[in-house]
Amino acid sequence: MRIAILRPAPIPNYPSLQMRHPTWKSQAAALLVIVSCLRGGGAQFQPIRSFMHFLNDGVNQLESEPPDQPNLLKEYDFIIVGAGTAGCVLANRLSEIPDWKVLLIEAGQTENFIMDIPLLANYLQFTSANWKYKTKPSKKYCAGFENQQCNWPRGKVVGGSSVLNYMIYTRGAKQDYDNWSALGNEGWSYDEVLPYFKKIENFNIPSFDNPKYHGKDGYLSIEHAPFRSTKSKAWVKGAKQMGFTYGDHNGPNPSGVSFLQLSMRNGTRHSSSRAYLHPINKRNNLHLAKGSMVTKLIMEGKKVIGVEMERLNQKYKILAKKEVLVSGGAINSPQLLMLSGIGPEEHLKSLNIPVVQDLKVGYNLMDHIAAGGLHFIVGQNTETISVRTEYIMNHLEIVFQWMQSHKGPLSLAGGCEALVFLDLQDKFNTTAWPDMELLFITGGLNNDPALPRNFGFDEQIFSETFSSLGKNEAFMIFPMLMRPKSTGRVSLKSRNPYVHPTIIPNYFEYPEDLQKIVEGMKVAIEIARQPAMKKIGTRLYDVPIEECLKHGPFGSDAYFACQAQMFTFTIYHQSGTCKMGPAGDPAAVVDPRLRVRGVAGLRVVDASVIPVIPSSHTNSPVYMIAEKAADMIKQDWHINDTMRPKDRLTLAWILLTLRTTIGEGEFTENLPDNVREQRSYPQTPIIDMLMQSVAPNYTPSSPNDIFDFLRDSYPLPNGLKSPLKEYDYVIVGAGSAGCALASRLTEDPGVTVLLLEAGRPEQVPTDVPAIAPWFQFTDYVWPYYMERQPNMCLGMRNKRCFWPRGRAVGGSSVINYMIYTRGRPGDWDRIAKDGNYGWSYSDVLKYYMKSERSNLRGFEYSPYRGRAGNLNVEFIEYKTPLIESFLEAGRILGRPTVDYNAPEEMGFGYVQATVLGGRRVSAAKAFLHPYKNRTNLHILPVSRVTKVLINPENKQAYGVQYVRNKLNYEVHARREVILSAGPIASPQLLMLSGIGPKEQLAKHGIPLIEDLPVGQTLYDHITFPGLIYTLNTTRVSLIENRETTLNTVVQWLQFGDSAMASPGAVEGIGYIKTPNSKEPADIPDIELISIGGSLVSDGGEGASKGVRRGMTISEKVFDEAYGSIDATETWSAFPMLLHPKSTGYLELKDNNPFSFPRMYGNYLTERVDVSEFVASIRYIQKMASTEPFQRYGARLHQPRFSKCRKLEFDSDEYWECALRVLAVSLHHQIATCRMGPPSDPRAVVDPELRVYGVGGLRVVDSSVIPRTISAHTNAPAIMIGEKAADMIKQKWSFLNKGS
Repeated sequence: MRIAILRPAPIPNYPSLQMRHPTWKSQAAALLVIVSCLRGGGAQFQPIRSFMHFLNDGVNQLESEPPDQPNLLKEYDFIIVGAGTAGCVLANRLSEIPDWKVLLIEAGQTENFIMDIPLLANYLQFTSANWKYKTKPSKKYCAGFENQQCNWPRGKVVGGSSVLNYMIYTRGAKQDYDNWSALGNEGWSYDEVLPYFKKIENFNIPSFDNPKYHGKDGYLSIEHAPFRSTKSKAWVKGAKQMGFTYGDHNGPNPSGVSFLQLSMRNGTRHSSSRAYLHPINKRNNLHLAKGSMVTKLIMEGKKVIGVEMERLNQKYKILAKKEVLVSGGAINSPQLLMLSGIGPEEHLKSLNIPVVQDLKVGYNLMDHIAAGGLHFIVGQNTETISVRTEYIMNHLEIVFQWMQSHKGPLSLAGGCEALVFLDLQDKFNTTAWPDMELLFITGGLNNDPALPRNFGFDEQIFSETFSSLGKNEAFMIFPMLMRPKSTGRVSLKSRNPYVHPTIIPNYFEYPEDLQKIVEGMKVAIEIARQPAMKKIGTRLYDVPIEECLKHGPFGSDAYFACQAQMFTFTIYHQSGTCKMGPAGDPAAVVDPRLRVRGVAGLRVVDASVIPVIPSSHTNSPVYMIAEKAADMIKQDWHINDTMRPKDRLTLAWILLTLRTTIGEGEFTENLPDNVREQRSYPQTPIIDMLMQSVAPNYTPSSPNDIFDFLRDSYPLPNGLKSPLKEYDYVIVGAGSAGCALASRLTEDPGVTVLLLEAGRPEQVPTDVPAIAPWFQFTDYVWPYYMERQPNMCLGMRNKRCFWPRGRAVGGSSVINYMIYTRGRPGDWDRIAKDGNYGWSYSDVLKYYMKSERSNLRGFEYSPYRGRAGNLNVEFIEYKTPLIESFLEAGRILGRPTVDYNAPEEMGFGYVQATVLGGRRVSAAKAFLHPYKNRTNLHILPVSRVTKVLINPENKQAYGVQYVRNKLNYEVHARREVILSAGPIASPQLLMLSGIGPKEQLAKHGIPLIEDLPVGQTLYDHITFPGLIYTLNTTRVSLIENRETTLNTVVQWLQFGDSAMASPGAVEGIGYIKTPNSKEPADIPDIELISIGGSLVSDGGEGASKGVRRGMTISEKVFDEAYGSIDATETWSAFPMLLHPKSTGYLELKDNNPFSFPRMYGNYLTERVDVSEFVASIRYIQKMASTEPFQRYGARLHQPRFSKCRKLEFDSDEYWECALRVLAVSLHHQIATCRMGPPSDPRAVVDPELRVYGVGGLRVVDSSVIPRTISAHTNAPAIMIGEKAADMIKQKWSFLNKGS
């Protein structure tokens, strides 16, 4: 009974292990109870709970499995033969096109959850999920196996061999793919395939998280196993002691030692089926036919038009309108082609198969092999936990641990834990092209009595050689030949498609292949002699193979060569049998676009197309091949589904320009081909349509790029080719304050202004409020990250909070959520009271009003609103019913609906946003666009200032140095240099220029100009986005996939009132005062941001997931906490802590202006901040319990944060923990160049924003705000720019009059 629990041998008794079947569940539960009782004691209920957890996981997985389609259509656009790794990817990517009907055919049945227990990988070969191929007998290889045949397991299951393999994820070296390209395979170089490797990945290994080489947004989860044995850790250490470098074997230099990267998710196998099919199981244009064997391709001349298949003893003919894609793998694919008349002419004729196309199908068979049986024994006390079956049988808590948490030894991938990649001629060179892999397996062949049968050992030879292992704790090393020269062949044995083909691998046809394996064995033995291995008592198992002693003594090269030929282990990497190659390659079966040569309507997409086997396990390359093939197919059928947001918005731009409608045929004849084709699927979700490839960080590849017109431009006036050498004012940073300042200063035609900006001008996509979250990770952003803080940002990637700042003409107003708030009168009055003359509420109000062009219905006659300014402020026309519930609940709790930017009582209101007609109005649009024709305003984008020029003798600023197009320039200012680079870049620039803390500048070798506390004060607003309420009413919240269609694009273009006009789904703002507040009576401590949905609203198949990605929330954390409610009807309110007492700081990393500074938020280090946050959560809970929300059935979702699992849900302690996991910055950093009177020891600038002790230098941006304010900082920054312009004008007007 114990064996039944641990090993999947009984699987055939339950076809496909259909856990939904009540009989199976009752029998399994009964079995578990019996085993638990036999174990004795009172703890039997813990195993039952673990088992039920495991059972629930299995049920959930099966419910996510795409259904077996009982009624197939007669015709599909695409038919995919084989639901293995490549087939699952293709099915997903091609069915992204809603108009395409896709049929995926699989001979096997459903993957089940027992198959996903990593340690059981070996046992799956006994099941019906294995084709159970065997090679033709040979004495040159596999001579110690039954009948001198190698077992070649291949996946016969939905998910293919990704369900049977050992989950090892390696890509290969750069040289592998550059070699493919050099052979004439255009488009397959390393640089060209790397984006597809990244596209695959949801990479979750923080130590190797380099975005240049790894992807975060793919379907396939890549992780380390959550368990490591003592032996593996010693092995890795020993390899390092020998000289191997520890590194990322999927990074730029794969050579070296590393623990394995695995296709694993939360300690379970993550197959291609789970990764690519489960998330899309509701797509109605994708049909899956299981248990269906394709027997032949239907030909019409030399064109494939469909397939013949058998299912439940019935024959079917299914037609393909566009293509048949063969993804059967390196054995099945060539077999099917040959059965259909595509293959070697003589061979086909010998079987009386009519020849359609004479091609070298079945040749070029390649595989990775290793010498088996290389064992090492370690001290018996080495491991506290063993993976030996007998040990696990006697320690069932190991099984229950995995069932409950997916941790422990059962999470090991078939026992494999680590590897070494090396070039045998240059072992320790990390840049070398590996020709050997040493794979570490944490057990021996004595681990389980089933292993010998699994690998196919001859029973007598096995007993003679390995019985002496006994119960010793051991490990194995597989020395694996990565670049073999020997190639074999697959050929037909019969015309019967059910008869396995003849497989001749020709291992060791080239003697050097054998010699390299011998050398690999010797390297493995050398690692085992290192101090770390000696420490655990490692010794080589030296019981000899009797047959091999005939060739030489144990340990000799001749002996090891014999051992490799006796125990030849395939690593299941068969490939190359439908070789890809250029037109001149006589061995090529498919061209570089994977089309079968000479046959129309047919491609092969799987490992069989690999021209030369890469130095990697082949599962990852097959994923890449399929991802790339899907794009090629879309391109060949004129569906450019990888178009960037810019390209997709070109359609919208053209529609707007031509003033056309969406009627059929009204505009398409005049559009470019790639734009015209977009009309073929008008119902695609908008974020899919605009953002499928997420590349708004578009850079024109040439001056003639047709899409360059979508980017704004600021040419120098009067035909100038370069800026002047001197201006009256040089402004550094075209952000919110800088744009306002430049606009106002150039109102005087007698002065000249140069506005320098490191970023680029805006593009059309930045106008779209709904996609604001996406711009958080484009080249419109400085991708700053806060330094890691213990117990904060625990749910973020790398456990660091993301601090994006605008890097564009328009600054952060180009990427923000457009929320317009000014702060309360008390905020500004106490700033003035601190000694900052001219900054009281009455002083700043006139500048708020001066900048504003208000169009707020109901507040037309408010004395506090401006109507003639540059900055449009409007309500959002598109709303959900939830905003009314928010306002009504506020009124019930005593908060009236008000204009929250007026000075009266605190309350709630509709969000006021910097938009015009549903389109973003950035600071650049408001303050620069209207004045492009001013000849005294020069704007220079993509120009990064590196230093303020200051005369050290008189401490007078006289200009700046900047870099543009990699060239250094200098420009002078006759009057002033003004820094408006923002709260991070402005203090950094001051310090780089010699203005800052004396000790810090000295540390970095920067000559001191003025000792000031630059960067020593930093405040920020953080929020908690994780309080989510589920609703039981449909169509009351925003769900991206439902709300965003081509129609909404057109509606937005015409009227500005569709879902695209919603600024990141923000609908309302409310101000409250919690009981824990320490603020004065008229100053709130919390702002509530009401969302017309929640973090989960942009989830679901094909959706952008932009908000969670913009916040850099770990996908694993998100899925655990909110995956169960993804893309459902929800409401949330984000509480924003307005006046944190926790204070951060900023300092230089070094004296390089291109290095980011180090930023320390110090969030929640003051207890009062935590208590106010928790009190705000209680307030939101009160709101949700009121009738306005209960009419929609609002229920609090319980997020599962692993960090908080020991705390009682909804306790104050739980919410504090949740805050530390998921609190995020709202990017309102201030005070790093703090304004203050001379008596303020923390002040950097005076109340006129002049830098203390330095002439001709001011700071004008949010960094000067001296204390926290009850506002998002965009409006205050613009106000500061307005006020600073007046102060500067007054000063120079006075000086000019005096002169």
